[in-house]
Amino acid sequence: MNFDEAIKSHSDWKMKLQRYLSNPDGSINAAQLSQDNLCVLGKWIHGDGKKYSHLDEYQQLLSAHKNFHKSASDIVIRRDRGEDVKADIALSGKSPYATHSSSVISLLMKMRQLCKN
Repeated sequence: MNFDEAIKSHSDWKMKLQRYLSNPDGSINAAQLSQDNLCVLGKWIHGDGKKYSHLDEYQQLLSAHKNFHKSASDIVIRRDRGEDVKADIALSGKSPYATHSSSVISLLMKMRQLCKN
């Protein structure tokens, strides 16, 4: 996977969560979602992406990605409990989800730039 594919695979989660919040059909398991090594990006980070472990940004990515999964899982848990979780609030602005998601993308972009040099 290249950096562009990594960014896309991460960005796709927002659409998945938006769909889930409007129709909580059980298709997302919060316990699995909380694990940062099961998604496509997580498998790359903990697998082939380790070749970038010498970069400070890689270490920051590990943390940001883990925090992203925790915040996404928290949203699913709340929705599964029947809370009225609004996608426009939970997934945007300064929500923990949005903050961590933006960090993941920003770090991947920085890593892509560093690796071009």
